[in-house]
Amino acid sequence: AAATPAPGRINDYQDSALGSDSAPYVQLIVSLIPHDMTEIRASGSYMLRNSDVYPYASQESTAGGLGLTWKPLVSWAFDVVGEYRHGQYDMDTAPATSTDPTYIRPMGGDEDTLTAAVSAQYIFDNKTTSVKLTQSYQDVDSDVSVSFTRNATRLEFSKEF
Repeated sequence: AAATPAPGRINDYQDSALGSDSAPYVQLIVSLIPHDMTEIRASGSYMLRNSDVYPYASQESTAGGLGLTWKPLVSWAFDVVGEYRHGQYDMDTAPATSTDPTYIRPMGGDEDTLTAAVSAQYIFDNKTTSVKLTQSYQDVDSDVSVSFTRNATRLEFSKEF
């Protein structure tokens, strides 16, 4: 088990009207390895993050996740991961005014994100080359931006030098 407590994060924004914002930073990761072939992970965090949504400068984020890695053979690895993240956007982290005449200061709101992914990786005999195929799913439910779902497939080739 590993815990990463930190004194917190303080954002001093360039826009003096926003002032500054601070929040504690807490991240906890618990890893269980019942045998050489399997690793189970659970994680949780709370932090002040940079914003994912314009025009907000930051968001308070709470997240939790689970993961499983299985290596049945030396050359194969399989992963399953999932995470839920709740972001809170406060209107005080958006500029009060703008040079854009159509700008209206947003009220703030919440954004919930659910992600899941499965992957299969083949590691070649030289241990420095691998190919990985990942299928991921993301569902975003947002009060402050566009809500969407997304499926993505990624094929990676990796070579260490």
